[in-house]
Amino acid sequence: MGAFPDEPEHFYHWLQTQKYTYRPDDFVPRRIYGDYLEQILTQTEQESVARGHTIKRVSGSVTAAAWNARDAYFTLSVGEETIRASLLVLACGTQSAAEIGIQSWRWFSGGYGPETNYALLKQPEIHILGTGLTTVDACLTLSTLGYSGPIIAHSHHGWLPAAHAATESIPAPDWAQAPALHPRSAAALMLHIRRAAKNAPWRAVMDALRPHTTALWQSLPPKEQARVFAHVFAAWNIHRHRMAPQIAAKIQAMQNSGQLILRRGRIEREHVTPLMLDCTGPSYDITRSRQPLLMQLLAQDCIRPAKNGVGIATTSKLEAEGAAKGRIYALGALIVGDWFECTAVPSLREQAQRVAQALAAVHDGDIPATLAAK
Repeated sequence: MGAFPDEPEHFYHWLQTQKYTYRPDDFVPRRIYGDYLEQILTQTEQESVARGHTIKRVSGSVTAAAWNARDAYFTLSVGEETIRASLLVLACGTQSAAEIGIQSWRWFSGGYGPETNYALLKQPEIHILGTGLTTVDACLTLSTLGYSGPIIAHSHHGWLPAAHAATESIPAPDWAQAPALHPRSAAALMLHIRRAAKNAPWRAVMDALRPHTTALWQSLPPKEQARVFAHVFAAWNIHRHRMAPQIAAKIQAMQNSGQLILRRGRIEREHVTPLMLDCTGPSYDITRSRQPLLMQLLAQDCIRPAKNGVGIATTSKLEAEGAAKGRIYALGALIVGDWFECTAVPSLREQAQRVAQALAAVHDGDIPATLAAK
């Protein structure tokens, strides 16, 4: 979970300096991990300023974005401020369910603050959109705050993430390691995974596949990738992104007591309540995005949907395909269509390093770089 690819234990060492008593294989609350990243960012800013660089944080959403192809720069509007940028890094994620037509409050890890949390505690019942890890975080936070009413979580499938369990490491199957043996269809890929899971614990199989997931993904034709997203993605996520055992036990206790109720199926009108917490994962169809930045970049052909219709198309250097190619980089959930395994910390830190190196190379060429994110 370390922030740097060449120092994977950096987070654990930081925990020790902060006098936490977590062990290397413990699961640490998201809030503490957020503190860790914030400290790294602040320290990096201070070191950069000391070396004569100018760093400015601008808080707000980009409400307008215009690409000047002749002079190769962007003009961004953030509130009342106008920013001219030679380069953009899109690290804003994709749109949530709330942004595609469902009225709800977007959940933030740890809640919203004392006043809003107090308002939550006064609700006779709380409905949640989604049953993934963000829902797990919301349930635990509400429980910690003292909420004792019913929590009803809705999703198409009604599945909670699986729990982690101790398992011995195994090598990846030959078909995963050798590109010539990679499955070429969604059905063949799932068949290979199921067969592997019959001969070894499924958690060990999933962990063994992790270093090879992107290569396996990119071996599939776009139509087959689209089939994975349509029919397999939810099942993949609950097995791939799992709960810590102690967290799973708390969630199970909430279910056993009747406080946490899972509802499977589409959200119907009678299920929509005055207060619904949006804990859904992102919607990856950028053509439906209501984020002004993405909408306007898409309209100007500065970004394009991936061939499978999921996220945006990128090069091997994480450049966004389009009219501004070489001037826009992307990472995280936006590039899931081309890279698939792109939102876990090991993937994010590798992407961040790759983009940072590209920006540094551009900076050496005396082209100013501005990073823009929502």
